[in-house]
Amino acid sequence: MIKFMIFILAFSVAGCGRKLNSSLSTSQSNAWGIDCVGESIEDRLKSCIEGLEILKVENAGDNGINITMTLEQPVDHFSPKSSKFKQLLHLNYRNDSAPMVLVTTGYSMYSTTRKEPSIILNANQLTIEHRYFGVSKPVDLDWSKLNVKQSAYDFHQVTIAFKKIFKGSWINTGASKGGMTSVYHRHHFPNDLDGTVAYVAPMSFSDQDGRYNDFLDQVGGQTYLQCRGDLLRFQREIINRKDKLAPFLKGNYTKFAGGKIGAIEVASSEIRFTFWQYGKPQDCELLKSQEVDDQQFFDTFAKISKIEDSYNDETLDFFASYYFQSATELGGPAIDRKNIEDIVSFPENLSFKPYLPAGSGDYQYSNKTMLDVASWVDQNSEKIMYIYGEFDPWSAGKFDLGQSTQRDSLVFTAPAGNHGAKIAGLVDSEKLQAISKLKKWANVSEFNGLDTLDLDLTGSESEAVETERYGLRP
Repeated sequence: MIKFMIFILAFSVAGCGRKLNSSLSTSQSNAWGIDCVGESIEDRLKSCIEGLEILKVENAGDNGINITMTLEQPVDHFSPKSSKFKQLLHLNYRNDSAPMVLVTTGYSMYSTTRKEPSIILNANQLTIEHRYFGVSKPVDLDWSKLNVKQSAYDFHQVTIAFKKIFKGSWINTGASKGGMTSVYHRHHFPNDLDGTVAYVAPMSFSDQDGRYNDFLDQVGGQTYLQCRGDLLRFQREIINRKDKLAPFLKGNYTKFAGGKIGAIEVASSEIRFTFWQYGKPQDCELLKSQEVDDQQFFDTFAKISKIEDSYNDETLDFFASYYFQSATELGGPAIDRKNIEDIVSFPENLSFKPYLPAGSGDYQYSNKTMLDVASWVDQNSEKIMYIYGEFDPWSAGKFDLGQSTQRDSLVFTAPAGNHGAKIAGLVDSEKLQAISKLKKWANVSEFNGLDTLDLDLTGSESEAVETERYGLRP
């Protein structure tokens, strides 16, 4: 089972506020009759957004003001008697008239660094933590309410609430599961945003989608034929050495049959995906010399698989909500294990079972939601930009734009890019095209002093390196 990369940043929650009416539409939100009064942005936020609790305000110098908040949301947007939960938000504020970039990771709020669209547009940035992740959880977890539609309504409620203050253009964005979530928001509420930038966002049509294996069989073409062969030999050697590698492994792995041995087998089964997801072409050199002692071999294995951060009990619990979504709606890659299936001891681990959250019930996978989204992307979507990496296995599940290319949507692929692909990694002509398109959607005529071909995206790049430690998750 493919798991998704992430790094968590914990936030404390406190404060007070009023309730947000979850039944309001965009047009109704403009008729609330609540004036956004106050000299400071925090006063204006408190005066006109119901259910808002301001937790922390920080002066960020040249980067404006950072405000951490929660907004009360219904667990069930379709039940007037629904219980509530508090959804974590973070605003990087520039001014009321600047564009707004709406950001999500699709997980917890592990990062609030300014993203490429925010930098390009010199925009405000509002980051939203996904429901059932981090601190944005109901007291009683009703897993039937963790789905694409409920999440899209969360994002819609945030959008209409903050549009009372921020009346300029709105762009949403996210990477991987965050990119997927941004597209789902547009699917349900296309008029909420003026454009979308979805980075490395896959769409799977099965919980065992075979397109990813086809990609891994030929990634890099003839140039990387030797590397792909070395990786297969490395994968099998992991299993051959599993009893000798287990003593080096730190952490608890009780969710897998066989404990540490089981975890090593799962990490080995997924290592082709892990290698290319965040690896770089020069990492092929790591695979060439396999005649090393067990400690050296383990060090290379751990570096590639991130096993000690990605497969332990604590991490699996932390991502339990994702595993539920993958097992019910989002789907994910099938993993080709024929290279090792004759020497694994615990094949029962190679399923969703070790990952699903306790108490989540016996829910079944359906691809209906993904098929609905795919049809909308083809027939009705507009102004969506997709960025992919050439070597990223998730690119095998890239969105099919269909007829949407006639409605101002476009797709780019970063040469030799992995799951951290960005606009900054595109060839110059495509970088210019992407930036020009984003500015057009946001109605921004100037580039705000930044050099178009030399974007200062240090924050985004360091975030990619930081989050890589959590291994194989979109």
